Amino acid sequence: MKRCERKARSNVLRVFTALLLAAFAAACLADDYPSRPVRLIVPFAAGSTSDTVARLLAESLRDSWGEPVVVLNKPGADGTLGTSEVTRATADGYTLLIASSSLVLDRALHDKLPYDPEKDLRPIALLGVAPLILATRPSAPGTDLKAFIVRARDNPGKLSYGSPGAGTLSHLMMEVLKSEAHIDMVHVVYKGTPRLLSDLIGGHIDATFAIAPAVLPLIKAGQIRALAITSARRSEEAPDVPTFAEQGLEQFEASAWMGLLVPVGTPDDVVRKLSVDVQRAVRSPRVTSGLAHTGFQVVGGTPEEFGRFMHSEMVRWSKVVKTNGIRAEAADPTTARQ
Repeated sequence: MKRCERKARSNVLRVFTALLLAAFAAACLADDYPSRPVRLIVPFAAGSTSDTVARLLAESLRDSWGEPVVVLNKPGADGTLGTSEVTRATADGYTLLIASSSLVLDRALHDKLPYDPEKDLRPIALLGVAPLILATRPSAPGTDLKAFIVRARDNPGKLSYGSPGAGTLSHLMMEVLKSEAHIDMVHVVYKGTPRLLSDLIGGHIDATFAIAPAVLPLIKAGQIRALAITSARRSEEAPDVPTFAEQGLEQFEASAWMGLLVPVGTPDDVVRKLSVDVQRAVRSPRVTSGLAHTGFQVVGGTPEEFGRFMHSEMVRWSKVVKTNGIRAEAADPTTARQ
């Protein structure tokens, strides 16, 4: 019996020692972090908005850490290729992910993704948000949202709208508008925004929901007409564009967003250090002005706040997909998003 007791105490001591060593190792990891180059994965092509923001952030973190932050573009399968690589990476803080709204939209649309954004990734910070604008061509009849809806109701199935892909935020927002306003329009899918906007200007489609940074120059140049913006308040960049709420539609506050995540299992101390350093980086004049240039407003906040935001977005868009019967197989996984 005494031998069993001694053996049990010995086992407990070994477990306790192992836990202490693990805690000590984690603390040392955070103190030394980063001590070698950090990879920042962008699951979209070079030149995309996500890529631009990643390079701004990488430069600021490199200056702060004194270690290289290497931006790696891993486009493919609508962002799932690069995201999957991050979820499989060692959870030590040396592989980071720049994610966009498509992270939760894809989860809402697809039951068989190779990862679960909430289970396989850990939030660090919501970097920035940008509203969408409902736009038409200037020659279209009517000059406001009400006239647009009346025209669509009077011509069911005859008006068309474009989006940069089935399942994109642009597509889902128009499906919400169709449902709320009781209108029927034809969906035209494009592989990217430039061709879409060219066709809108040329009159080949009647409307689109587009991220504000992409259309503000065209609005100011008079090449397209803005009917409403999805922000809670009017944009300083487009003060003449009314919100949806101002025009009687209350449920249209939405934004494209970008955030930073790491593989689940990344040590708490590393997450805390990343959070503090990223907050400092996004508040720096260089990154703030760079984000503003892309049309995104700096948000920041804690990992917990970003996690709650991501969850609310997941719930919201899953409901939209289910309510409107948007099928996952309709989403084009090769479509380029940002």
